[in-house]
Amino acid sequence: MRQAFDHSIQITGETFEIYRKDGLISEAKGVKNSKESYIAFYPQENIEIGDRLKGVASNQTFWVIDIDSQVIEDKVVKVKVYCETDPQHNRRITSEGQNTSHTVINLPGNFQGAILNVNSTLNNVNQVIDSTSHIDQPEKDQLKSLIQELNKALQSVPSEKAEEAEAVAETAQTLIETATKDKPNKAMIKITAEGLKQAARNIADIMPPVLTIATEITSVIYRLIPPNAG
Repeated sequence: MRQAFDHSIQITGETFEIYRKDGLISEAKGVKNSKESYIAFYPQENIEIGDRLKGVASNQTFWVIDIDSQVIEDKVVKVKVYCETDPQHNRRITSEGQNTSHTVINLPGNFQGAILNVNSTLNNVNQVIDSTSHIDQPEKDQLKSLIQELNKALQSVPSEKAEEAEAVAETAQTLIETATKDKPNKAMIKITAEGLKQAARNIADIMPPVLTIATEITSVIYRLIPPNAG
């Protein structure tokens, strides 16, 4: 697998400038996977969520929204750096800065039902967060805010992605319910957290904010896992 990646880097790789807080910190060679919205890099590269990547040859700009490692035989062979394009990033920032409400009309029956299911599922998630005694109020407020952002983002998915939106909502519910049990199972939390991010990746090509929010939710959950969890 490493040899295959070496070959891919050599043949189709592009050098990317890595910017952090508006400053150029390094360059790294990576391979774009447009279908899954990620760029593959060697694991030693210094790349973080929030970094800006600029292709030297293509002059394309990408913003890092998630990072996942590909492990084979206990060795990380490459990292998948999931990105949103510059236009997607700008649209998301603009959208997040606007405090507007949207009315959706004339929705197809199945799509309307899916959106109602998403809304109901995530409202239930916030009720679960409110009812738990294992999380302090600041963390509760942060999680509830993220769930509300997720709900709002999922209302905007196109009708052909309705099932994927439901999958994100239902996986978020499972993660929160698992993490708020009296004796949370650490392994199960990790599996479900990765499942949430994967569900979000399935619509990241058209809804990058969903993956960003899902990643933030999992980060909060990981911070809340008790050291003695199973």
